[in-house]
Amino acid sequence: MADTCTTPLACKAAAVIAAAALVGCASTKNSGDAPVARKLVVKKKIEMLLSMERSVKADEPMILAVSLRNVGQEPVGYGPADAGYRDFRILVKAEGKLVPLTRFGNRSRVEVIPTDYGRFIPLLLKPGTESVIYVNLGLLYDLTVPGKYEVSAATTMFPPGAPKDGSDFVIEVTGLKFEVKEPRPLRERPGEKGGGEKNRPGA
Repeated sequence: MADTCTTPLACKAAAVIAAAALVGCASTKNSGDAPVARKLVVKKKIEMLLSMERSVKADEPMILAVSLRNVGQEPVGYGPADAGYRDFRILVKAEGKLVPLTRFGNRSRVEVIPTDYGRFIPLLLKPGTESVIYVNLGLLYDLTVPGKYEVSAATTMFPPGAPKDGSDFVIEVTGLKFEVKEPRPLRERPGEKGGGEKNRPGA
């Protein structure tokens, strides 16, 4: 899977949420040798892969990569072309319960379901091609509490032309586990010079 935006979907998604719910084309988080959690599902010649670091600190970006690859011989459509990460239903749970959305998440997260094909402009995943988006889960969900979490993502796929004949199907990856750890002390954060009271305004 590519490390940067190599498809129109990834770049368009970054433009839709410029506030960084999605990571920009040249700014994806790269932590070198950090352990990465991955989970793959294959359904009707479509591969859906979720991946992110297994462990992140509460004050760091929590970047989920969502990849779709067409390994079949026919093109497949999904999502309206301008919806970005909203082409997917992305949920985060802790101990089996849904994690609350942030204020930004409540304002921006909209699940798009292809019910009106007359106005539906899908993205097309051609044979042998892959689309990747990057979502900062920490902006959408309240992940400030250290602990163990799991994320799932789903989207609806359908043949070109989107006929209303029941040929659409949902592909979903569930239960990708990751851990949120305590944030770094202030003196270790970028831009901080030692932290502490003496560096606060008016101290």
